[in-house]
This record gives sequence, C-alpha cells and structure tokens, in this order.
Amino acid sequence: MILRNIKVLILFIGLLCSFSTQARKYVAIVTKVKGKVTKLNPGAMKANMVKRGDKLYEDTSLVTSKRSFVRIQFLDKSKISLGPNSKLVVTQFKKTKGNVISLLKGRVRTKVPPEKGRDKNKFFIKTRTAALGVRGTEFQTIYNPQNKVTNLLTFEGSVAMANIKDRNLDKTEKVVLKRNHENKVRVEKVEVSKASDDLEKIDQVLEKKEVVVVKAGQFSGTLNKNKKVSQPVKINPQQLGVLYANENLIEKDAKETVVAKDASSVKKYVKLQQAPQAAPPEGFYDKVTGDYAPKSGGFIDLNTGLYIAPEADAKFNEKEQVYVPKKIGKLDVETGEYVAPTGIKLDARKGFVVESKKKETSKVKEELLVATKDLNQSLAKELYVDTDKKEKLPEFIRYSNTELMSKDIFSFYLGGNSTQLDLSPVQQNTEDERLSLEGASELGLVWKMAGNGFLRPVVDFSMTSTSYDNEVRYSHRSNKLFKLGLGAHMYLNSRWNLTADYSVVQENLPSEIRSNSGELYKVSFTSLGLGAEGVLLKTGQFDITTQLKALVNFHKSAAELSIKNGYGFFASLGAGYWYKRNHYFSFNLFNEYRYFDVTRLDVSDSVKYKTVELSKNGLRLQYSYIF
Repeated sequence: MILRNIKVLILFIGLLCSFSTQARKYVAIVTKVKGKVTKLNPGAMKANMVKRGDKLYEDTSLVTSKRSFVRIQFLDKSKISLGPNSKLVVTQFKKTKGNVISLLKGRVRTKVPPEKGRDKNKFFIKTRTAALGVRGTEFQTIYNPQNKVTNLLTFEGSVAMANIKDRNLDKTEKVVLKRNHENKVRVEKVEVSKASDDLEKIDQVLEKKEVVVVKAGQFSGTLNKNKKVSQPVKINPQQLGVLYANENLIEKDAKETVVAKDASSVKKYVKLQQAPQAAPPEGFYDKVTGDYAPKSGGFIDLNTGLYIAPEADAKFNEKEQVYVPKKIGKLDVETGEYVAPTGIKLDARKGFVVESKKKETSKVKEELLVATKDLNQSLAKELYVDTDKKEKLPEFIRYSNTELMSKDIFSFYLGGNSTQLDLSPVQQNTEDERLSLEGASELGLVWKMAGNGFLRPVVDFSMTSTSYDNEVRYSHRSNKLFKLGLGAHMYLNSRWNLTADYSVVQENLPSEIRSNSGELYKVSFTSLGLGAEGVLLKTGQFDITTQLKALVNFHKSAAELSIKNGYGFFASLGAGYWYKRNHYFSFNLFNEYRYFDVTRLDVSDSVKYKTVELSKNGLRLQYSYIF
C-alpha cells in the first residue's frame, strides 16, 4: 500500500512539473543536434534526450557527451553552440534586457547579433570564475572545473570579461559611519544585498575597473592566483582561422587520426582580422599589481582551457605582430585543436608532463623532462591554475634574443680611452716613433631599432674629447672627434647576432715625425665592420657579453694627409645586469686596432712616415632602455 502511494506521488509530481513547464513561455529552440545530448527541464527529476525543434525554458540544463554537439537559438536571435563533454544552464532570459547562461563545464560558442541604439550588454555568460558581457559579437568560451580556468577567444566584435572567483555576487560591501560608546565616529564596512537577479548582478560586476575588453582575434583567461584576468593578446592566426571555421565544435578522440602540422605551414584557413593589442607582444608580468599578459601568437588548448605561449626564441612576425611558435606543439588543421609534442601531454592542473611509455629509454625520458620544463615556463600555469600550492612566477623574466630583436633599444654610454700610435718612417735609418695619447673621454648614443625578430637597423653616434695632457710634443687643432655609423643586426641563434656597420670615423694623426714638436691633424675616413655579438654566460639577472668584428677602412685624402686602404679589428668584453626587464646596465672593456698607409700631400722636407698602427683601449659604462 505504501509503495503504491509513493508511485502515485511521483507520478503526480511529474505531471505537475510537466504542466508547470508547459505553462511557462519558452526562451530558446534547438536548431541542430549531433550525438548524445540531454536536457533537464526546471523541476524535472529525469533528463530527456534532446532533438531538433525542442523548446527550452529558463533554468533548463543541457549536457553533451563525447563527440556530441547542440545549437540553440534564443528568441532575440542570439545563438549558442555547446561542444562535446560540456554542460550549461539557461539561467535567465529577458528579451529587453538580455540573456544569462551559466557554463558549468566545456566549450560554448556564442553569436550575438548587434542591436542598433543599444549601449548596454545584451548577452552574459557566467562560470565559476568569470563573467562575460557582450552587445553584438561572436566568441568562444571554455571553462574547465578541474583547474577553474575560464578561457575567452573573440572572433568578431568585443567582449567584456571580469574575474569573479571567490566573489559573492549576492552581497557587496558598503562603507558606513558609526559612533562608539565614547561618541567617536568610526568607519565600518557592512554587507548589503545587491541586485535582485543574475543579469543585474553580472552587469554590475562588468562595470568595475578590473574588467578587460577582449577584441577580435584576442584571448584572455582568468588568473585565479591574482583574481584577475590576463591582458588580451592575439593568438596564433592559423588556429584562430581554423577554430572559426569549425562551427560545429568538432573534436577528435584518441582513436581518430589527427592531422597535425606546424602552424606556420598551415596555408588554408579563414584569415580573420585581429585587433591591435595594448599589451607588448612579448608579454609582461607585474608582480606588484598582478597584471599579466602572455606572449602573443600562442595556442589555446580546448581541453584544459590553458594558453600555451610561443617558446622563448620564437621568431616575430612583424606584419601580424605575433610570435610564430615552432617548438611548443602543432595544430590539427581540421578542428583547430592544439597537439602537444610527441611523448608529452598537457594536464589541466600539472601542466606539461611526460607520457609514461615502457619502451622509452632513460635518455629519451630525460630529454622529454627537459622539454616539459621549457614548455611549462611558457605556460605560466602558476597564474592560471587554481592551486593551494604557493607557486610564484620568477620576479624577473629575461627577454629572449628574438624578443630583443623586435624591440627598440636606446643605449647611452660614457667612457674613457687611450690611443697608441706606432709610426714607421720612410727612411730606413730613422727610428720608429710611438705616441701615447691618453686622457680622452667619450659620450655615445646607440639606437637599435625594432626589427622583425630577424633583422634590425642600428644607428651609432659618439663624440670623443681629446686632451692628451701627457703628449706635449704634438699640438692638435681640434679636441673633438666624432663618429657616425649606420648598420644592421641579423639574428643567428638564441645567443648570437651577426653585425654589419658602415661608419664615418675621425682620428688624430701626426703629419710627420719630429723629435721636438709636431702637429696632429683631424682626419675623417670611412670604415666597414663585420662581425658578431653575443652572450657568453647568463645567470639570473647577470650576463657576460662580447662583441667581435673585423674592420676595413677605405682610401681618404684630407688637407694634409692621404690615408690608404687598411684593416683592423674590434673586440669587447662586458658584464651586464638587468635591473628590471626594460632597464639594463653594463660595464665594457674594449680594444680597437687599425693598420693603414699614410702619405703627405705637400712637398715638405720633413721626415715622413709610411704606415700607422693605431691601438685604442678603453672602458664604457652603458645604460640601455628597452621599449
């Protein structure tokens, strides 16, 4: 008897829920279904299979299985597509104010038609860690409950995004003034109720200053460590185009063939316009404010929701203003899915880990461990992944050589040097003369202009003040020497660049050899330098650098002297310190050597010399600003 009454009660509740659902006005309709998709109507105790044409009501939840997909259209013409292994709830629908859906797991793609004259958001998506608001756009959202990462990619238009991790949307704080028992006024913060519905709550959150606006072709994700969202950056253009074309959110499982290619080799994809980003392309991390932007041009992993930034020495595409990844993985050209390097997998919480295979040798495993370490540095999972461990990003992140090649570097240096001149006379019975010219000071400016990550132009200017107090036999007409050079640097590898420069150089040379007195003439000549510069050692914020180049000077006739073609070299060794990421100080020792023939143009009977060996030694203190 009791069992029969229970059955009747359950039947009655089911009929009541069904009647209640039918009495409510539907807010959306299913337009496309693939695979296994279920829905749970508000108040219902059992989920039903979804079919095309089904009407959906507020508080209806949708769940997709593996390799499944569903698309629904709201009454205001907004469309959402729910990808495989995903779950969402149609939380609220107000045709005049907007819609709210809650993404509990997986991936959803949203297309909201713009509405003329509307100055407020009309569609909202809420996850456990983020709130998103749009007026008219198309975008993709991923939420992974394992690491609590919310991932946003905008295809067209713009989307406002804010982090709501650990934030109670139902309460807010209000400052009030109260008097204590001594009749003194004190300031207190008290909790007060906020807006009455989800739409107003989210809209209020999106009006705060912590909100970022993610524009077309850009990505942003929740920084669960700092309770912020990352600054928007451009993703890899090829992945953006393939994901945009994958309207049905197709994903492949382990049994299906993945057509993986290097992103740069993918030629057939939808070329979407990517809005310029405010953050620098190489990214940044501010430990004081917690603001973070990853390096541009990376991949989005559809399963974990994580963003994989290009490797440290990735080449820079000047036209697209993104870095081109080569070592962090590949791209499935059919679905847009990220494919990790062979032998490595991406875990939602641990980051990159080695796949355990019995056949692998210890050497291979060691190589894979090194690779995962490099990949995890690009991943910055310490900021994205929600974890109880007190992990920190390094306070100093060094620029890679490729990044430096794509930045402007303005350097200012002060220094001093001494010059030694060895003169070989024409007459064989005359001894060689050596002049030691000491006490010169120099000031120089170098502008290494931003390039494309492979080539960059360089401008070099310096002025040397020559007193030569130690040499009283020779007077000189001018105590200022100038140098102006134009050149180029070419990327060679992660440590070295090739250099070439063409300069106009001034030097003081004696017109003749005299034992008692003489005169130094300022001579200008042109010089070509070819060589390399690089980092010999780097540790933390310190490094040891060097520059080596061969010199060739060309024939030049002045008022008193004629300089023939000559040769030489330049070598320097420096110690540098990165005070901050954009400020670099260095101390450099250098030696410059030149050898050339010299003849007098007049017919003086004074003793002449035929060759000059010029050796200059000095030191420079240099400051560089990278921007």
